[in-house]
Amino acid sequence: MTRHVKVLIEHEGTIRCISSQVAKIIGARQSKNADVVVKGCGMDVGFEIVYNLGRKMFPDGFKTTAWGSFCPSCFNSLDWEHDKCPACNKETRPAYVRNTPLTYDPDGGYAFQHSRL
Repeated sequence: MTRHVKVLIEHEGTIRCISSQVAKIIGARQSKNADVVVKGCGMDVGFEIVYNLGRKMFPDGFKTTAWGSFCPSCFNSLDWEHDKCPACNKETRPAYVRNTPLTYDPDGGYAFQHSRL
């Protein structure tokens, strides 16, 4: 199974397509429409692209901020010690749970987060 994926970013309030650049960086094929072509089935191809991009851009790992650092309810900035958000008083769970707490992640593939439109 083959998927054609358009990679978009938000930059200064504008949505931009960076599919061509991403395909070149990760060594993926491009479709006629310059989408990133990913082969395979039964997997999250968005994660695959973002993970491979992180591995190429940060081959030696990356510096982290303890964990996600934001309350998922109100986006208040948090530190590792809080079980409840001081702003909205809701229980918080780490958004970044891989090997936490951590100030440096040796796997660059986890440097970025992705979402679908």
